[in-house]
Amino acid sequence: EDSQGITQVTYDQISPVMAPYNNPQLDAVAAAIDKALANLADKAAN
Repeated sequence: EDSQGITQVTYDQISPVMAPYNNPQLDAVAAAIDKALANLADKAAN
């Protein structure tokens, strides 16, 4: 939570979960999900 009481959510842990599989398709999906969640978080924050 920041000083205004807004909860800050980070999704940094999503991509690394996929990384151990070393599968480019899974990495691409994880990155796409990461980007979508980041966009949602950004919209929620603004």
